[in-house]
Amino acid sequence: MPSADIISATILELTQHMDGLALNGDLEAFVKTQRERDAMVDILERDAHTMDNPERVRDNLLRAQALNQQMMDHFTAAQKTLLNEKSTISKGLKMKQAYGANR
Repeated sequence: MPSADIISATILELTQHMDGLALNGDLEAFVKTQRERDAMVDILERDAHTMDNPERVRDNLLRAQALNQQMMDHFTAAQKTLLNEKSTISKGLKMKQAYGANR
């Protein structure tokens, strides 16, 4: 069974990889990597593991958590932008339809 040091490093690496995939818009690979990371988190939470360096484990997990929060903030901002664009397009279509009906 891998140590908590190795698992936490893997969680951080997978989170960093997810960030890159998100920036590139590769949703399929992002979801696959997210599942892998979630499985590693589950293993870390569920099983007892040895720790060679508790500070490193803590640091890896805090860095992964911070990066995950940055991704969530980015996704929330992107979602808001898309909703605003959708609203603008919908208003434009309604105006166009109303203008066409009044001709």
